[in-house]
Amino acid sequence: MFPDINNFLDIKGNFDFAGDIIAISDSKTDGSFFIHHFLSLFLRQRRHVCFVGLQQSFTHYNSLSMKFGLNLNKLRETGDLTFIEGLKLIGESIISSKEESQISDEHSSPEQWTKSLVQDLSLKELFLHIQNLTSQVNKQAPVVIIDDICVLLNLGVSHKEIITFIHYLKSQIVFKKLGSVVVYLHGDEDAGDDEEGLIWKTMCHSCSVQLQVTGLPSGYCKEVHGEITLTCRKHNNCSSDERIKVMSKKIQYQTTDKNVVCFAVGMSSVVL
Repeated sequence: MFPDINNFLDIKGNFDFAGDIIAISDSKTDGSFFIHHFLSLFLRQRRHVCFVGLQQSFTHYNSLSMKFGLNLNKLRETGDLTFIEGLKLIGESIISSKEESQISDEHSSPEQWTKSLVQDLSLKELFLHIQNLTSQVNKQAPVVIIDDICVLLNLGVSHKEIITFIHYLKSQIVFKKLGSVVVYLHGDEDAGDDEEGLIWKTMCHSCSVQLQVTGLPSGYCKEVHGEITLTCRKHNNCSSDERIKVMSKKIQYQTTDKNVVCFAVGMSSVVL
């Protein structure tokens, strides 16, 4: 989708990130363009993509993809793309749980109802739904893309359950099917030990490719929108001798209406 991003990631030929977990985070800027980039990349590779939308609607993603010649509606019809409305699915599982347990809200205080609601928030149904969809696909190496997983924290889902959810995706999609999992989370650089920070730190230990999008340390600049740091722990393009050797590199970028332009740190034409 974005040639400069492909060059930065060192994607050559049919390299497809099979067996990789890609973790994306942003801070003081918007790094969601990586979600659209990977969505386009995997669909053009004819891999089945299971997209879990938590932040935006399908219409939003389809409108942006149309700018780059990708019709998500058509891809849904052909079975190349499955879109899951994550919040709707979780809401339905809560309602179903309430009905089964026959909890009467009329005899519960607001505090008891809120506590019960939080306890019923579970990612089990979401995981089972993803597992069922990917098991029905004939194509090898399915892809699961999640945007933005930190939305679940605002619903009351604990960071421990989110970490467990990602672990099960890794076990079932990455290990068993040699697929790929892309997880995007929006957080703050100075998150420290809060829940967002804990999720990100855990993902950094288990992911193969880590992408951090941050604003410039010097503040806002019209021509340079931020920096991207790539940390790679696995795939072949990152290490010639030792696959587990960690490689890290950084570039700066500028987003336009239909592209992301990358350049070496300090090498923007504006600076020069």
